[in-house]
Amino acid sequence: SDLKLLERIDSREKESSNLYDELKRVWEVNLAYYKGIQTDSDKIHGKRSKAVENRIYMGTETLIPIATARLPEIEVVSEDTDEQSQMDADDLQDILGFHMERLSIQEKADIFIRDMILKRFGVFKVEWDKTVDDVTVSVRDPRRMRIPKYGRDIDELAFLIEYLEMSYDSLDKYFGEKKAKEAQSTSPSN
Repeated sequence: SDLKLLERIDSREKESSNLYDELKRVWEVNLAYYKGIQTDSDKIHGKRSKAVENRIYMGTETLIPIATARLPEIEVVSEDTDEQSQMDADDLQDILGFHMERLSIQEKADIFIRDMILKRFGVFKVEWDKTVDDVTVSVRDPRRMRIPKYGRDIDELAFLIEYLEMSYDSLDKYFGEKKAKEAQSTSPSN
């Protein structure tokens, strides 16, 4: 029922809140350092320079192009040794390579790796794009995700919550006018 579903969502959100709060503190510190807000320049007195060389920013922005300079090499291997299986494996390898280029994985990997460094994890979301009738990959901000405390691997996760921003029209389309008005009345932006 809807009530039990809402209770389960609430309990899972509460379950993830300790880890989320811990990560939030880390994100704030890491992003401040990345932006160069790590020194207390007001404590520097006299004629000392207040200029800051942001080595964390420089190191991060140097590492990312090195890590994403080439597309990941995909290797598809068939467990069967017959010729047709090997040909199918080669075809699948070519198709996956084509999709990696088509989806601009290198550019998206820049954001993903920056998130891995600064926010401790990165998120790719694989979806079906109805407009092109094909698979697509997007990068999601880890700050909009809730994960369980002991989920170390995607296979171990009991749940994954993503906070979404939806327009009134989208809410109306997916949930109906009554629910859209209800959500709008409880929206924090009102």
